[in-house]
Amino acid sequence: MNDALPNPAERAAKEALDRMNTCIDEGKCFRFEAGAGAGKTYSLVKALTYLIDKQGMGLIRRHQQVACITYTNVATNEITSRTDGHPAVLSSTIHSFCWSLIKDFQPILRELLPQLPKWQERLDEVGGVGARSQCHGRMQRSGFRSWSRVGALRSGPW
Repeated sequence: MNDALPNPAERAAKEALDRMNTCIDEGKCFRFEAGAGAGKTYSLVKALTYLIDKQGMGLIRRHQQVACITYTNVATNEITSRTDGHPAVLSSTIHSFCWSLIKDFQPILRELLPQLPKWQERLDEVGGVGARSQCHGRMQRSGFRSWSRVGALRSGPW
């Protein structure tokens, strides 16, 4: 029979999860700050499964979701996998999430963007509106393999 007290790390982890669950129950915000390999994704998934168990059906009935916004597709896929793709959880990269918010405004954006200062110069640099495939081909021939890297290489405010 193992009556030994949990080690300090196990006690700290349990206390952190208990505090997190209390925040969820009270509708309060919380955050985790920790280094690589410290268990942030594990804790996030624990929070999501706790929330699903407590409020999952209500969220679905109200057509609501908990948004988990990440920086990478790997993290997004990991969260989706660990929550079994539950419909109350929306796991998305920041780029995909932002696109989901603005995509329906494309006609308005296409009309207004050219009116911004120096915007026409920027459009001309990439071959104009709707010339993504031409620009993409030029970028690949220049050694670029990912559109996500293009934004980081640009200078100046967008």
